[in-house]
Amino acid sequence: MKREITVNFGYTVNLGNFENAKIHMGLTRDLSEEEDFDKAMSDEFIFVQEKVVKEVEILLEDLNETDEK
Repeated sequence: MKREITVNFGYTVNLGNFENAKIHMGLTRDLSEEEDFDKAMSDEFIFVQEKVVKEVEILLEDLNETDEK
């Protein structure tokens, strides 16, 4: 029987003036028979969360650079 996991994570950044930027990522992958479901979910969630946080940091840096000009 095929087993797979799906994880998603999103973050909303308030840009002011009633504007928001939403950054959302997710992944789906197959699990091997010997993989522990809970550990795989935790590992993949951390991976996706780190990617979203990095994109938020890039967005905020870009916004700060734009404000400084």
